[in-house]
Amino acid sequence: MTKKLRIPLNDIIHAHEYIAVEEIEVILPELKTQFNNPEKLKIAADKLSADLIIGIVILSAHERQYQNLWNGETYLSSNISLRLISYERDTDTFFNKKKSTSYHGTYMLFGRLQPLAKSTIDKLLNSYPLKKF
Repeated sequence: MTKKLRIPLNDIIHAHEYIAVEEIEVILPELKTQFNNPEKLKIAADKLSADLIIGIVILSAHERQYQNLWNGETYLSSNISLRLISYERDTDTFFNKKKSTSYHGTYMLFGRLQPLAKSTIDKLLNSYPLKKF
Protein backbone atom coordinates (compact mmCIF):
# COMPACT_ATOMS: atom_id res chain seq x y z
CA MET A 1 0.00 0.00 0.00
CA THR A 2 1.24 3.45 -0.76
CA LYS A 3 -0.62 5.19 2.05
CA LYS A 4 -0.70 4.61 5.78
CA LEU A 5 -3.82 3.30 7.42
CA ARG A 6 -5.57 6.44 8.60
CA ILE A 7 -6.56 6.57 12.25
CA PRO A 8 -8.70 9.67 12.92
CA LEU A 9 -7.10 12.32 15.17
CA ASN A 10 -3.89 10.30 15.56
CA ASP A 11 -1.85 13.29 14.31
CA ILE A 12 -3.12 15.24 17.30
CA ILE A 13 -3.33 12.69 20.13
CA HIS A 14 -0.49 10.37 18.99
CA ALA A 15 -2.26 7.28 20.30
CA HIS A 16 -0.68 4.99 17.72
CA GLU A 17 2.79 4.77 16.25
CA TYR A 18 3.55 3.57 12.74
CA ILE A 19 6.52 1.26 12.19
CA ALA A 20 9.17 2.48 9.76
CA VAL A 21 8.97 1.03 6.25
CA GLU A 22 12.59 -0.13 6.47
CA GLU A 23 11.77 -2.36 9.46
CA ILE A 24 8.75 -3.83 7.69
CA GLU A 25 10.73 -4.55 4.52
CA VAL A 26 13.06 -6.80 6.54
CA ILE A 27 10.28 -9.26 7.41
CA LEU A 28 8.40 -9.16 4.08
CA PRO A 29 10.46 -11.93 2.42
CA GLU A 30 9.42 -14.30 5.22
CA LEU A 31 5.74 -13.48 4.69
CA LYS A 32 5.82 -13.42 0.91
CA THR A 33 4.90 -17.07 0.36
CA GLN A 34 3.23 -17.78 3.70
CA PHE A 35 1.12 -14.66 4.21
CA ASN A 36 -1.91 -16.75 5.14
CA ASN A 37 -0.11 -18.62 7.92
CA PRO A 38 -1.24 -17.29 11.33
CA GLU A 39 2.00 -18.38 13.00
CA LYS A 40 4.07 -16.33 10.54
CA LEU A 41 1.98 -13.23 11.29
CA LYS A 42 2.47 -13.85 15.00
CA ILE A 43 6.24 -14.11 14.54
CA ALA A 44 6.24 -10.93 12.43
CA ALA A 45 4.32 -9.06 15.16
CA ASP A 46 6.86 -10.21 17.74
CA LYS A 47 9.84 -9.17 15.59
CA LEU A 48 8.34 -5.74 14.96
CA SER A 49 6.89 -5.32 18.46
CA ALA A 50 3.61 -4.54 16.69
CA ASP A 51 0.20 -4.66 18.32
CA LEU A 52 -1.56 -4.83 14.96
CA ILE A 53 -0.46 -6.10 11.57
CA ILE A 54 -2.66 -5.51 8.54
CA GLY A 55 -1.73 -6.62 5.05
CA ILE A 56 -3.38 -6.58 1.65
CA VAL A 57 -2.40 -9.35 -0.76
CA ILE A 58 -3.14 -9.24 -4.49
CA LEU A 59 -4.44 -12.69 -5.42
CA SER A 60 -5.17 -11.86 -9.05
CA ALA A 61 -5.52 -8.83 -11.30
CA HIS A 62 -6.21 -8.37 -14.98
CA GLU A 63 -7.36 -5.67 -17.35
CA ARG A 64 -8.15 -6.09 -21.02
CA GLN A 65 -9.30 -3.52 -23.55
CA TYR A 66 -10.73 -4.61 -26.85
CA GLN A 67 -12.45 -3.08 -29.85
CA ASN A 68 -15.93 -4.20 -30.86
CA LEU A 69 -15.73 -4.69 -34.62
CA TRP A 70 -19.49 -4.40 -35.00
CA ASN A 71 -19.90 -0.86 -33.61
CA GLY A 72 -16.30 0.34 -33.19
CA GLU A 73 -16.62 0.96 -29.43
CA THR A 74 -13.85 0.18 -26.99
CA TYR A 75 -14.75 -2.28 -24.27
CA LEU A 76 -13.04 -2.99 -20.98
CA SER A 77 -12.87 -6.12 -18.90
CA SER A 78 -11.07 -5.93 -15.56
CA ASN A 79 -11.01 -7.91 -12.36
CA ILE A 80 -9.10 -7.75 -9.09
CA SER A 81 -9.12 -10.17 -6.19
CA LEU A 82 -7.58 -9.11 -2.87
CA ARG A 83 -7.17 -10.65 0.56
CA LEU A 84 -6.93 -8.70 3.80
CA ILE A 85 -5.01 -10.46 6.57
CA SER A 86 -4.36 -9.20 10.05
CA TYR A 87 -3.17 -10.19 13.48
CA GLU A 88 -3.94 -8.46 16.77
CA ARG A 89 -1.43 -9.24 19.47
CA ASP A 90 -3.58 -8.20 22.47
CA THR A 91 -6.40 -10.60 21.67
CA ASP A 92 -4.28 -13.13 19.74
CA THR A 93 -6.82 -13.05 16.90
CA PHE A 94 -6.47 -13.33 13.16
CA PHE A 95 -8.67 -11.81 10.48
CA ASN A 96 -8.76 -13.08 6.93
CA LYS A 97 -11.18 -11.86 4.29
CA LYS A 98 -11.20 -12.00 0.51
CA LYS A 99 -12.96 -9.58 -1.86
CA SER A 100 -13.16 -9.49 -5.64
CA THR A 101 -14.42 -6.73 -7.91
CA SER A 102 -15.03 -6.86 -11.66
CA TYR A 103 -16.02 -4.52 -14.44
CA HIS A 104 -17.16 -5.57 -17.91
CA GLY A 105 -18.61 -3.03 -20.32
CA THR A 106 -17.86 0.01 -22.43
CA TYR A 107 -14.60 1.75 -21.59
CA MET A 108 -15.01 3.85 -18.44
CA LEU A 109 -12.23 5.18 -16.21
CA PHE A 110 -13.84 3.76 -13.05
CA GLY A 111 -13.61 0.30 -14.64
CA ARG A 112 -9.82 0.45 -14.91
CA LEU A 113 -7.74 -1.70 -12.58
CA GLN A 114 -6.44 1.07 -10.29
CA PRO A 115 -9.89 2.48 -9.33
CA LEU A 116 -11.17 -1.09 -8.87
CA ALA A 117 -8.25 -1.85 -6.55
CA LYS A 118 -8.83 1.30 -4.50
CA SER A 119 -12.53 0.62 -4.02
CA THR A 120 -11.87 -3.03 -3.14
CA ILE A 121 -9.25 -2.03 -0.55
CA ASP A 122 -11.70 0.47 0.94
CA LYS A 123 -14.39 -2.22 1.21
CA LEU A 124 -11.97 -4.64 2.85
CA LEU A 125 -10.70 -2.08 5.36
CA ASN A 126 -14.27 -1.00 6.16
CA SER A 127 -15.15 -4.61 6.91
CA TYR A 128 -12.32 -4.86 9.45
CA PRO A 129 -13.38 -4.18 13.07
CA LEU A 130 -10.86 -1.41 13.90
CA LYS A 131 -13.05 0.22 16.52
CA LYS A 132 -10.87 -0.51 19.52
CA PHE A 133 -7.76 0.97 17.91
